[in-house]
Amino acid sequence: ATQEQVVERLAAGGGVMQVLEALLRLRQAACHPALLPGGRGRAERAKAQQERVDEVEGTEVVDDGVDRSSKI
Repeated sequence: ATQEQVVERLAAGGGVMQVLEALLRLRQAACHPALLPGGRGRAERAKAQQERVDEVEGTEVVDDGVDRSSKI
């Protein structure tokens, strides 16, 4: 539901539950677009990050004995 749809439902005397549901959908879209049907957003980013982790996990790590954790 869009903001316009919520306003239309209020103007048409739509039931309170319908208006609350529309407001819930607006909030979901704002907080997490992936929760909506066909939604994209953070879920796509998380998927890309997981693919990168999977790629790195398949890479051999070689320890050359040099400590790079100290700050200069």
